[in-house]
Amino acid sequence: MESLNKKEAILLTAAVLVGGCIFLYLNLFYLPHIPFHFYGGKSTYLFNARRMLDGQLVYRDFFQHTLPATNVFYFLLFSVLGVHAWIPNAMLLLLGLGLAWLILIISRKLIPGRTAFLPPVLFLVIACSNRSGATHQWFSILMVMAAIALLIDRITALGLVGAGALCGLATCFSQSRGIWAEIGLAAFLMWAVYKKVLSWQDCRQAQLYLWAPFLTILVAFNAYFALEAGIGRFLHDTVAFGFRYGSAATWNSFHAYMTDVPAIHPWYRLPGFIICLLVYLLVPLIYFLFFVRHWDEEKDLPSEPWDRLLMLWFVGFALFLSVATAPSWIRLSTVSPPAVILLVWLLNFEGRFQKVRIAAVAALAFALAIGLTAERRLQWHGYATTPIGKVAMLDRSQCDEVNFLLGKTRQGEYLFGNNGLGFLLGLRDPARVPFVTSSDYTRPEQVADVVESLKNHPVEYVFWSPFLDLPQENPTSPSHLAPLYAYLISHYHIAKVFPNNDMLWGKGLKLPPAPPFEVDMPAASQPSTSAPIPVP
Repeated sequence: MESLNKKEAILLTAAVLVGGCIFLYLNLFYLPHIPFHFYGGKSTYLFNARRMLDGQLVYRDFFQHTLPATNVFYFLLFSVLGVHAWIPNAMLLLLGLGLAWLILIISRKLIPGRTAFLPPVLFLVIACSNRSGATHQWFSILMVMAAIALLIDRITALGLVGAGALCGLATCFSQSRGIWAEIGLAAFLMWAVYKKVLSWQDCRQAQLYLWAPFLTILVAFNAYFALEAGIGRFLHDTVAFGFRYGSAATWNSFHAYMTDVPAIHPWYRLPGFIICLLVYLLVPLIYFLFFVRHWDEEKDLPSEPWDRLLMLWFVGFALFLSVATAPSWIRLSTVSPPAVILLVWLLNFEGRFQKVRIAAVAALAFALAIGLTAERRLQWHGYATTPIGKVAMLDRSQCDEVNFLLGKTRQGEYLFGNNGLGFLLGLRDPARVPFVTSSDYTRPEQVADVVESLKNHPVEYVFWSPFLDLPQENPTSPSHLAPLYAYLISHYHIAKVFPNNDMLWGKGLKLPPAPPFEVDMPAASQPSTSAPIPVP
């Protein structure tokens, strides 16, 4: 078995982290220090932190379906550093390096020699390619991997307490990731009883060490927000809403699988396309392959660290289950760290071509890293000097939208429908919800709140995505946007249609020449706010 001395291990660790820092920086910033902007709807948490700076409170003053840790983190960061465009990119860089370091700690307990340094390299390529931004998923998975790192060497009472607390904190960022990770650890302890490694009495004690800090952190962190907003509203927004209406949106259902595969043209987008396919195919498959190999070889290979591998498998598989009902590329990539470690372990089995297999995977990772970095430089990009700093835009239409509104709005004014633009331009959202959809995910009472907010605030522009005009794949998930569209027709006009068909409605009485869909109008000239929207 290959072993490393201390000096070589330190040098390789430094090489991975320094190389990862350079790679992430080149993919997150246009030299010398202009941040790329590619967050889109993922800017909601940044925008919500801005709302908190203005004195608003999550759940009480605006809607959010996740627990508040991401908002609180950015609120504290903005309070100390100010609101700057570089902050989310810098946070993604730090999150990527933190996860790479934790993956390395875990993989060195499972994979011998230099091969243990391959999983963090693979992960960094995956993490950078999906352009998800430093959202709640990455914060949550960082906490989960830290929990695994606490227990991977030896399970102790103190380690279980720390792991339970970290999973509780992960839940405060993203409910499903933290809770499912905790369930995965609890299931591993039950497996230890089945394998007669633990007695039932020891297992009960271990479960107490695991669950008591989990629940303590969960209650203590969220108590203030629940009391301020009201227990009923807090539970509705964070629990009931997701169960009842979450799957109504296409991106929250199984229809999300492979719908966000990036284009293969031009040719320099090929690395991102390959990574996306690998994530979609391998993340679900790895857990099945490991289970089969464990079942077949556990007795034949007693020297393998099966107990540690199985703990990683239980938590990783639980994380996969947390996204299995809506397996988009972003969700699968954020739960990929355990799968990446298991993948390298599976490829590292002794036998013919062992070194060739590992060398091929390493070469592929480096080639994809170079390809992704080159893509950032080759693809179109434009610039926008926003109130929070200069940004490099990778989408031409998005760049047009920012620059169009830069000359027509001032900080503190209102814009509804696009919090990504609102965050960059320092604009405010008049409504409780950050956006609307043409599915049951947007409730009638939320649409009514938007209309009322447009009436009560001086909202000069309303952003309208072309996706709001598309027929729903699920006929049982109706659109409730008729009152909003009727209000727009009577009080706004189409100020601008961008190349990607995004539409900007401006204040005024001029009727649009061609509405995106029909609205049944009553006999009176004033449109009815209850008019249905027939979707062609």
